[in-house]
Amino acid sequence: MNRTIIGFLGELIILVGLSMCVPLAMSIYDREHIQNIYLIAIAITLLCGSICFFIGRSARRFMRIRDGFILVTLAWLSATFFGTLPMIMSGYFPSCLDAFFETLSGFTATGITVLADVESLPRSLLLWRSMTQWLGGMGIVVLFVAMLSGVSGSTQLLNAEVTGPVKEKLSPRSSDSAKILWIVYLSLTLLNFTALLVCGMGVFDAANHAMSTVSTGGYSTRNAGILAFPQQSVQWVTMVFMFLAACSFALYYRVFRLKDIRVFWKSGEWRFYVGMILFFSFLIVVVIYPEGEYGLAETIRMALFNVVALFSSTCFVTVDYDLWPPILQLAVLLIIFMGGCAGSTAGGVKLERILILLRQARNELRNMLHPRMVTSLKISGNVIPNRVIINVAVYIFLFITIIILSTFFAAAVGLPLLEAFTTSLTCICNSGPSFGAYGPTEPFATLPAVLKAYYCALMLFGRLELYTILVLFIPRNIKR
Repeated sequence: MNRTIIGFLGELIILVGLSMCVPLAMSIYDREHIQNIYLIAIAITLLCGSICFFIGRSARRFMRIRDGFILVTLAWLSATFFGTLPMIMSGYFPSCLDAFFETLSGFTATGITVLADVESLPRSLLLWRSMTQWLGGMGIVVLFVAMLSGVSGSTQLLNAEVTGPVKEKLSPRSSDSAKILWIVYLSLTLLNFTALLVCGMGVFDAANHAMSTVSTGGYSTRNAGILAFPQQSVQWVTMVFMFLAACSFALYYRVFRLKDIRVFWKSGEWRFYVGMILFFSFLIVVVIYPEGEYGLAETIRMALFNVVALFSSTCFVTVDYDLWPPILQLAVLLIIFMGGCAGSTAGGVKLERILILLRQARNELRNMLHPRMVTSLKISGNVIPNRVIINVAVYIFLFITIIILSTFFAAAVGLPLLEAFTTSLTCICNSGPSFGAYGPTEPFATLPAVLKAYYCALMLFGRLELYTILVLFIPRNIKR
C-alpha cells in the first residue's frame, strides 16, 4: 500500500481515538463500571494510528485520484473498526458483528439498531452512538481535510465523500471548503441543541438528539424515540432541523455570504424539495384524516413530521407506517429512495439527480416535437453538462440494480420478499427501519449473520454513493 495513504490513514485513526475521550469523560462523570474499556480502546486506537502515521510520515503528501478513493474507503472502514471497540468490550452487544453493525450504522447515519432496549446502555455508550452519527454525518474525511491544510489531493478526498452529482466548491482551497461545511454543520447542531433545551429536554438528551437530528442519523437515547418526549414543541423543533439538515449546506453559506434569503428560492432543487414535502404531506392527510383517528391539526403535524423525517432519512417517526394503507406505504418507499438534497447529510439518490432526469425527460419530449430545437438543461440557472446527465442516469441505474440484486440475495437467505426489498432499500439509502419484522418499531437483531455483514457493505456503498467503492475494482492498467 502507498505509504502516503497509510500516513493519512494514521491521522484519521488518531482523530477517532481522540473523539473517544468524550464518552470517557462522561463515563468518569457518571462513575460507570465500563471506564476502563474506553482507556483500552483509546490506547489501542492511538497506538495503531501512531504506527501508521510514522510509517507514512516521510512520504510525499501527494495523492492521485485513485489514492483518494482508496483512502476514503479505508478511512470509513478503519473508523468503524476502531469505533466498534468500546461497543464490543462493553458486553452489551451479543456479538462482534452486532457491535460492528451498530457502529457502521452510526457512522453512515443510517440509524438502524440491533438493540431492543437502548435505555439499558450506560450514558457514555449512548453518547458514543450519537457521536458516531455526528462524525459520519458530514463526513470524517471532510473533518480531516478541514483540520489539515495544504494536503495535496484534498480535492479528490472531498469529491469522493461529499454527496451529489455536482460537487460545489465554496472556496478555491479544499481545506477552506471543508471548514465552511463543518462550521455550518456545527452551527446547526448548536442551534438545535439550544432549541431542545428551551423546549424542556434535558442536557444529555438534547445533546444526543441534536447530533442525531443534524446528522440525519436517527439514534435516540430512548426506546420510544422522539415520542418519549411529550412536548409538541420538541417535535416541531426536530422537524425544522431535520428539514434544514436535508438542505444543501452550500445554500446556507451563500445566504450568509450574500445576505440574501432568496438564495433558497432561487435553488431549483430546494423548490423541488419543498414541493415534494408538501405533496406527500397532502397525500397522507387526504388518506388518513377521513379515517377519524386524528384531528385535522394533529393529522397535518403528523404528516409533515414523518414526511420530513423520511426525506431527510432521519426516521424519527411518530407513527408505525407499517400500518398505513398500501398507497402510503408505496409513498414511503418512494420518499426513502429519493432522499434529501445533494450536499446535505440526508441519504437516498438525492433530489438533484431526480430533478435532472425529470428535466432531461422533458427536453427529450420537446426534441421529439421540434427536432431542430437546441435545448440545454439548467438547474438553478446553471447549465448541466451532458457528462453530468449521463453520470446521473448511470448512477440511478446502478443504484436500482444493486437494490434488485440485494433483494434476490436477502430472499435467498430466507427473508420474505417484501422485507428483503425494503431492508435492502433502506440500508443502501441510509434511511433506517423498513417494513414488516424490521419496521420502524423493530430492531434488526434477528437478521441472519450473513445479511448483517452484507447490509454493512450496503450501508457503506450508499453513504459513499457507489462510485467511490466501485471505481476501486477497475484495473489500474485498463485502456481508455
